[in-house]
Amino acid sequence: MELLLKPYAMMQRQSENSFVLTCMFLGFLFSLGLPPFHHWYLSIISLSILFRFYINSANPKSVFMTMFVFSLSYFTVSSYWIVNTFLVVVIDLFLGYLSGVIALLVVASFMALVTALCVSFSVLVGNKLKIKYISILLVPLAWSVSEYIRSVMLGGQPMHYVGYMVGNNDYLIQLASLKNVYVVSYFIVLISMLLSFEYRYLGLGACTFFAVFIFGIYRVDYMADDRNSSVKEIKVRLVNANLSQSQLLKDQNTYRVVNDYIELSKGIPGEKFTPELIIWPESVLQFYADKGPDSKRNRDYVTDFMSQGQTLITGAPRYEYGHDSKPRFYSSMIQLGYMGKLLGTYDKHRLVPWGEFIPYRESIPEEIANIFDVKDYTPGVGPLSLKYKDNIEILPLLCAEGHFPQMLGEYQEKQDIIVMIGNEAWLEGTTEPSQYFVNARYRAVESGLPVLLASNKGYLAIINKKGIVEKSMYQNKPSVLDGVLRVEIN
Repeated sequence: MELLLKPYAMMQRQSENSFVLTCMFLGFLFSLGLPPFHHWYLSIISLSILFRFYINSANPKSVFMTMFVFSLSYFTVSSYWIVNTFLVVVIDLFLGYLSGVIALLVVASFMALVTALCVSFSVLVGNKLKIKYISILLVPLAWSVSEYIRSVMLGGQPMHYVGYMVGNNDYLIQLASLKNVYVVSYFIVLISMLLSFEYRYLGLGACTFFAVFIFGIYRVDYMADDRNSSVKEIKVRLVNANLSQSQLLKDQNTYRVVNDYIELSKGIPGEKFTPELIIWPESVLQFYADKGPDSKRNRDYVTDFMSQGQTLITGAPRYEYGHDSKPRFYSSMIQLGYMGKLLGTYDKHRLVPWGEFIPYRESIPEEIANIFDVKDYTPGVGPLSLKYKDNIEILPLLCAEGHFPQMLGEYQEKQDIIVMIGNEAWLEGTTEPSQYFVNARYRAVESGLPVLLASNKGYLAIINKKGIVEKSMYQNKPSVLDGVLRVEIN
């Protein structure tokens, strides 16, 4: 009997191995939809195949295993740059790689678990309801819910929403105007579900896709501007000195980094373009400019190149003393005017775990905490906007805050523009800068506000309120982007 069962067991193991490899390959194919690749058609094809052969009509347990393997492959491939962040914050190179790989596997497994649980639960509910093809609506909803859950629980990182896969298409991203990127995710998964059923649903899936496209065409090409608003034009200059993280760390508390940005900000001698608003990325100022014994001297040095009427926005550290007389440090965005005048500060609300604070520091051994070269920052409590020249309100998004659709719902009130600054030197040479750029486009569509994006080692961009990129630049060298931003003021 054992001899008879042995070939069957071997065939079963081969079948299981084939299933795992197929799901892993489909997950890899699916990841090619994300920036900077944007092969969204491959994502829809791979997801439709997964639904067709492994999800539709399967029991919830099988669905869970299928989605977990598929999602684990997808998230591991698309989140590989997590390792890079640990190479920056961990002092020892070997420990940096080790902790980075462990973090990648833990984060990818967690995201895969959330996705698998949500999708399998939706299949279970569909089976209980006994309504034919109800999964066509429930699975996309469950997927969007899973994106929201992991976004909140992981502090906004990573940002691999399915909706970002169409981030390079001016028309398809317009669905985000209905609420946010989760709506786009819902429709992409919905279209994939429709294409995975019988042939009669292929037409419905195609019609849904074209309806989404037509909606985008209407918003971009035919929707009129708000007639009740006045339009103000601001001449802006976005600057990226393209400095590595090692340079920034080596030259912290000095003027060397600032000197590079000052020289770029001066522009070409004799040029006619004179910017009113100059934006530098995060991490340019490594010293205190708002208070402290050298704060006025620091501000004077930074703004010495500016003329009257010009404004500079950049990232800088800040501190203040609490009720317990202990200093609290903040990662901030500051606004400086002519002759070093401090015009406003914004303290970052959403901090990056392991980069700007160590989660559960009190609960982990001190020896482990000490391998991370991290200063614990305090989350900011306000103000939630910066005022530019009296009548224009700026919604600041600093670093990882640009990944949060929720930031707009929580903090957007009567702002007129978004200023988004970051430091991609942490993730130099990876796909993350392109993902951050797509995030900026979505924040514009979701909020209905134009976006100015400046990131060290990343993109410089002027994006209008419909998410259309009016000007952008991404070069592996110091660069300056000049342009005119149209701001509608109600």
